[in-house]
Amino acid sequence: MSMWLARRKGQFLTKDEERRLGEGLRKALISVNPNPSREGCPDPKTIRAIAFHKRIGTPEVFERATAHMAGCSACVRDTLGYVEEYKEFRRRRFAALALAAGLVLAVSFWSVWRVQEKPESVETPPDVRPGSPGAAVATGGGKQQDRAPEIAQYEAVTIELPSRFRGSAAVPGAPIALTRGRLLLEIRLPIGSVEGKYKLRIVNKSGKVQKAAETTASTEDHVTRLKVSLDTSSLSPGNYTLKVLEPGLDEWSDYPLKVK
Repeated sequence: MSMWLARRKGQFLTKDEERRLGEGLRKALISVNPNPSREGCPDPKTIRAIAFHKRIGTPEVFERATAHMAGCSACVRDTLGYVEEYKEFRRRRFAALALAAGLVLAVSFWSVWRVQEKPESVETPPDVRPGSPGAAVATGGGKQQDRAPEIAQYEAVTIELPSRFRGSAAVPGAPIALTRGRLLLEIRLPIGSVEGKYKLRIVNKSGKVQKAAETTASTEDHVTRLKVSLDTSSLSPGNYTLKVLEPGLDEWSDYPLKVK
């Protein structure tokens, strides 16, 4: 039995096949090759199987299908539609797994808390004499003046950038919402996005850059994402534009952004 037949039982694409699929989709999105007569297009079942990261027959069949997609915008739009369905399927599955894991952790913590013994007595710290190294300086109101330095807290926020093409034409989605503050931002990029260094900008209505950052994107579980620390405290509430520059491209992708 050949190696391909041995891997055939898995029904999922290899890393190389996923990479070639992503490159084919990107080429079609960038060049926008119309095919109104749908000449040579694979059947919808084949397109859906590819979007769901499943094998379709032999490697030769996969090569022909993805090669056709590289020059057919109609197939790309169909694929992106199935990709949204696939993402929803994965989101529901991961949500169920996360709920189950949360219940297991909750029961574990409750069990540990139940078996812990309460301390019989509370040990009081020894008196600290004035002038000693550990003494705290008190103000007139009786409050201690010396305190440990505060550590800046960052809020974890995840946003998902929509696909640039939906249906038969590009449709702008609802604005991405961000709060004002120190954010640990995770950005999930559209399907077909490549790994590498990305540039980010937040610009106001007049086109002036308010925030700029550069970070590296990586792919995990078929999702390409990037993480960046961003302080939006100085931004005024209102509408902005999030601009994203993909590695190897000269044209920025714009997404409407609303800061609350």
